[in-house]
Amino acid sequence: MESFEDIFKEIISNAKTKDRRDSTIKILDEFIKQIDRAECEFNNLKDVFSFRGTSSSNMGDKPRW
Repeated sequence: MESFEDIFKEIISNAKTKDRRDSTIKILDEFIKQIDRAECEFNNLKDVFSFRGTSSSNMGDKPRW
């Protein structure tokens, strides 16, 4: 998978020539897909950590005596 920096460099390079517009559109489409995947992963991690936070605060933090 290309880095965001590589993608931006390719977009700038392609934008300089009109005949490479289709290629630029494909690159931007892939970039958007990567952002969507990253957002999904972030949301999944956020859910995992928020679940852990609530479950750990409800369990075993206080002695039972």
